[in-house]
Amino acid sequence: MNLEDAIDIHDPRRLDHLTEAELDHLPVGTIRVDAEGRILFYSRAQSVLSQREVETVLGRNFFSEVAPCTVVPEFYGRFRRGVLTGHLETTFEFIFDFQMAPVRVRITMRAAERAGEFWIIVQPQDRLSPRNEQTAYDLIAGKFCEHIAAVSAASFDFSQCDLEPISTCGMIQPFGCLLVVDPVSQHIQACSANTEMYLGLTPELLLDAPLEQALPSAHATALYAALAADVATAHFVPSFFLARAPLDAHALSVRLHRWHERLLLEIEPYGEMEHDVRMRGFDIESFQRRLRASDEIKRVCQEAVDVLMCRRS
Repeated sequence: MNLEDAIDIHDPRRLDHLTEAELDHLPVGTIRVDAEGRILFYSRAQSVLSQREVETVLGRNFFSEVAPCTVVPEFYGRFRRGVLTGHLETTFEFIFDFQMAPVRVRITMRAAERAGEFWIIVQPQDRLSPRNEQTAYDLIAGKFCEHIAAVSAASFDFSQCDLEPISTCGMIQPFGCLLVVDPVSQHIQACSANTEMYLGLTPELLLDAPLEQALPSAHATALYAALAADVATAHFVPSFFLARAPLDAHALSVRLHRWHERLLLEIEPYGEMEHDVRMRGFDIESFQRRLRASDEIKRVCQEAVDVLMCRRS
């Protein structure tokens, strides 16, 4: 059986009608995962491409355990968005290189006919030359400890620098929109161009408008309480919040950053996924201030225990 006889690569839902034996004979890698990314099926072609035995990957999380190089906006971000919005249908090129020879592939992801399951189709394009990890190590060494430099160098790919999205505050933004707010007036000073997709309001309607227009306080009381708090003296100020869109009131996840005398609000559709567990209610900046103020080992350890116990409760 060849690819043309078996499926239309642009309609992966037809994969549902093939047996596992037929899937194994396709000249492309086929992976079926659940909504969390756990592998339900891993074809023979994909096993050969990834140099991993099928038995060692079944039941494991494709993104976090089997191919952590995919935990980037271009790959995992698209998957997560498709799962949360109920519409996964995308094709793009990617480079697989985690514990394997680098290979450029074409990825197609779509929902399977069976609810809660999804297909990831991997079409090999061409093999690439191994990366020069020593060059990356030389750049990173001296800035971090030996272990961190070694680990970072192994995942440092200069050829992909031009493809990496610009991020703020060191956070990866798989998808969503961004608001820049004045902390005093709480008016929106800038925003991303895609606010209508997530808030139902165009940038023209949001610029210079009060934050209340984008995120009604009636559905975001914890957020507005945090905005009113004095972060310099407060013992604890959360950074993650739940809110609702102003028009259709769908649930939103909001992450608050304080940056250069501005407030940055990252907004995404709300949805809990196993690999995207958020530390809601935990203020890392407040915790860091408390640790820096501690001058005894015992006190530092107690601070850490207090935070961990708070998270568990």
